[in-house]
Amino acid sequence: MKRVFLALAGVTLVCTTIFAASSMKPIYPNSTDPLFHIFGPADSSASEKNSDNLVDKSESAAIGDFKKKPSSKGSVSISINPKKGFTPDGNGVNDEITFTQKTKDIKKSPESWKVEILDKNNETLKTWEGKGNLPATLKWNGQTNSGEQLFSSETYEVKTTVVPEQSERESLGKNEIYGNAKFKTGVLMEEIIPEKQWKIVVNTIYFDANAATFKDLSKEQAAENKETLDSIAKQVLELSKDIKIEVQGYANNVSNTEEENEKELLPLSKDRADVIKKELGKRGLREKNLTAVGFGGANPIASWEDQAHWWKNRRVEFIVTK
Repeated sequence: MKRVFLALAGVTLVCTTIFAASSMKPIYPNSTDPLFHIFGPADSSASEKNSDNLVDKSESAAIGDFKKKPSSKGSVSISINPKKGFTPDGNGVNDEITFTQKTKDIKKSPESWKVEILDKNNETLKTWEGKGNLPATLKWNGQTNSGEQLFSSETYEVKTTVVPEQSERESLGKNEIYGNAKFKTGVLMEEIIPEKQWKIVVNTIYFDANAATFKDLSKEQAAENKETLDSIAKQVLELSKDIKIEVQGYANNVSNTEEENEKELLPLSKDRADVIKKELGKRGLREKNLTAVGFGGANPIASWEDQAHWWKNRRVEFIVTK
């Protein structure tokens, strides 16, 4: 059984690695995002999801159909601050992100608006909705609709949908106008013991299939690995040069059997945690203070029945202790 695993890092001084199986059906079929190809070839039976094209080109019959050809006018501009380094972990630094929005080519108050935060699978994590004018700014503290935490070093997307007043819908020849923009989290350090211990959770460390090596990664994956590991090392060293870190590797048990866990996932997750430990040593952390543990399929974030979210189980957690 071929496997490709994704490592996700956590902000608690304990590093945990998660790995994905490439022989399973892909969770993110046909995606152009290199992050999704870790999970295997595209499933031609599934509809394509393109995170770079969030505009729904179909018109909503519930609002009204127009014979007029849709205009190229009508959109929403979005700027983000900070665009990188959003870390809603309660330490007082970049705990909040601001979205500044402006509608283009409409003059009347819209009928309604909706702003969504999407993960890399285009699933909605947070929603704001309202009637009338779109808020010029929205601030977000990272709290999601379900209460789940964001991953460190992960790319998310904000999508805004506005329904113009009817006369302007007729003028534009479209029922809705859109805007979208991406942002990236920094290293979130979830405090476990005040001023003493933290956890970092990451899913943007990539490995070759069935191996604890980086030889066959794409340039994008290699760059993602470097940025993630550089950021974690920098963040941790700011606490103390004598900091202790446990790197914990986690995987997803596709068959839901102890045999798969014992024979494949535990050894591989341990080997990959060891590799990450060595990478941290190269970045200035003292090797005597670094340990690596492979947990295989233990402590899943998503249940075995929840296949759409298996990617969350493939992660690396860092337990950092001062």
